[in-house]
Amino acid sequence: MMGLLLVMGACGTKEKREKENSKDETVVENLSFESYKFERMGEYEDSDTRASDGERYVRYVSEGVLPRDLGTGGAGMLRDSLMRMALLVSDDEGRPAPLMPDSMIRVYNIPDSILNCGFVYTSLSTTLLTPRVVVWEIDRETYAYHAAHGNRFTGYVNYNLTNGKIINLSDLMNPGYEDKLTAVLREKVKEENIQLLVKPEELEIPKAFAITSDGLLFSFNPYSIAPYSEGIIKIDVPIDDILDILSKEGMFILTGNK
Repeated sequence: MMGLLLVMGACGTKEKREKENSKDETVVENLSFESYKFERMGEYEDSDTRASDGERYVRYVSEGVLPRDLGTGGAGMLRDSLMRMALLVSDDEGRPAPLMPDSMIRVYNIPDSILNCGFVYTSLSTTLLTPRVVVWEIDRETYAYHAAHGNRFTGYVNYNLTNGKIINLSDLMNPGYEDKLTAVLREKVKEENIQLLVKPEELEIPKAFAITSDGLLFSFNPYSIAPYSEGIIKIDVPIDDILDILSKEGMFILTGNK
């Protein structure tokens, strides 16, 4: 089920690699990732008391990409963090499996008769890969049977390939960046003409952010600042809008320039 998706190695002559490494210290060899995909059913322990099969079962569907080898720092701790965010555990054979509530038992053979039930769908994908950083996006959609609608969640993990650490927003910014970045986000939300649950001047910097090829992306999950009907709100912030608050390290991670 798991297969190697991507192997990225430094190319060119040995002299070229050494020259590039001494210049920006970003040559990371033997990056590799592996894919997974599964579909499982969870059955509530008290299923005998539930009126229909739809209320008894929850379908778990998940697919994604996990790190196998990321050079500096290894992939162990990062892999654990990604699996927790994606609600995954390792089965007896070390493969990703759904993390189910204590009130459920795992059912491996999905009953063909179950057409309608609750579900949890999770996707774990890489959205950016550069010599300095790899970014994961975690998307999760859940639905409880007979609910008016489901719910969605999006999160990100930005991983620094040069030092083997997860990147925090403060790692990219100069001290005191909060006021300027907050003002930029508030202005962009106004430009999007989004129906808000809060006043624009009350909007804060969200925890979910991703490094992109153009700058940064910030994500607000449903109900955090807007009603469910607005969905997940994603705000792109180009590098030019935050040049004055980017730290030297932030500029290097985002652009490769010191």
